[in-house]
Amino acid sequence: QPVCTRRLTNAKTWPVATMAGQALGAMILAMESVLRTPPDVLVDTTGLAFGVPLAKLLAGCAAAAYVHYPAVSQDMLDALDRPAFNNSKRWVRLRRVKAVYYRLLGKVYGWCG
Repeated sequence: QPVCTRRLTNAKTWPVATMAGQALGAMILAMESVLRTPPDVLVDTTGLAFGVPLAKLLAGCAAAAYVHYPAVSQDMLDALDRPAFNNSKRWVRLRRVKAVYYRLLGKVYGWCG
């Protein structure tokens, strides 16, 4: 039976704070997966590292994962000064907030993967 929470890792589910939403979604998806059928080895192919530590904690299993690195790139930080498809004019005005968001997300991502 397919997992119910897969949609939570889809970017379209989170129109604001997309990366944080996907991180939360990956944790919920991992939790659903390991609680439904506890594995000996978790193989995470979402490309998000956030579910791996949670799965290890809940199921005590080994983990293998396909993970995208870096989650936050220097290009993303450099783009904070100009509007783009994912960087509205409002966020250009609040670029310090978004820079902290990116840096915090990057640190947590590094701890997870």
